[in-house]
Amino acid sequence: MLAAAQTAPTNQKPPAAKPAAKPVAQTAPEAAKPAATTPSVAVVLPADAVVATINGICPQGTPPPCAKTITRAEFDRIIATMNPGLPVSARRDLAANYIQLLLLANEGAKAGLDKEATFEERMRLQRLDLLAQQAVRRMQESYKPSEQEVETYYAENAGKFEELQLRLIVVPKNAGDGMKPEERKPYAEKVRERAAAGEDPDKLESEIFLTLKTPGAPPKTDIGWKRRGTLPRQFESQLANMKAGQVTNVVDDPQSLFVLKIESKRMAPLQAEHDNISKALADQRADETMQKLMATIKAELNEAYFGPAPKAAQPEGPARSERPQEQPAANPGPK
Repeated sequence: MLAAAQTAPTNQKPPAAKPAAKPVAQTAPEAAKPAATTPSVAVVLPADAVVATINGICPQGTPPPCAKTITRAEFDRIIATMNPGLPVSARRDLAANYIQLLLLANEGAKAGLDKEATFEERMRLQRLDLLAQQAVRRMQESYKPSEQEVETYYAENAGKFEELQLRLIVVPKNAGDGMKPEERKPYAEKVRERAAAGEDPDKLESEIFLTLKTPGAPPKTDIGWKRRGTLPRQFESQLANMKAGQVTNVVDDPQSLFVLKIESKRMAPLQAEHDNISKALADQRADETMQKLMATIKAELNEAYFGPAPKAAQPEGPARSERPQEQPAANPGPK
């Protein structure tokens, strides 16, 4: 529940709670008063200042009325644990989730759920899981790639950072009654030749829809800038060695025939990719550290209890042919 108030993902896990209850309701402002605005900058309060008072949460054996208070120091610790960068505007959401968590945990304690046989084991496993997550995070944070390593990675993996401005021409295989299905592949080959000769893809697409008598407006052929590795394999293998202005061969899909044209190429600047490269290198080093760590142990499992070890996986056959991701009927090409 606390995770719902976070604005950025973290590896920390909030205390487990899966109720169907709704978050604690906030008091609605009176109609005559203007809506309150959340400050963008927090007011500095003493550490022991009470920032929330919850009336009605009564521990087992404590009769009402009763109240629980939360100090600034306590709530600061929650923020530091869940998301140190949490903006002031999101604190109310986090508080609402935390209050609900306190309420339901108190109900669970009064019901004696913490005395059940599985509770301590769940706590033990959660502690192990949290320690393991923290260990991995420490591995990642302990390695800071040098500028030279970042630059070397960028240079050696240039293909990962190349972006292509692409135009997609679509020849529907079934839509429209202006041409027989068996005539469409040869027609798509001729369209490809015209695109390779420099004809405008949008004009070709319009002509295709008119010729095939396809209902609806023809799609725009400009599909924007795409990074290598984000397109279906049939296109990736062709685009690898193509230059700006060139077109792919016709790709045959069950629904359509496709042709891609490279309008231009560019490299994503190193500055824009610096943090991503640093993280990739840190993750790579953490994986290497993990593999070395795992190599220091050897586990033996009792087959009478766990059953026999599975056989080694057999090599898979040829990869199944990929096809462009389906889009609406007007443009069933890759996104």
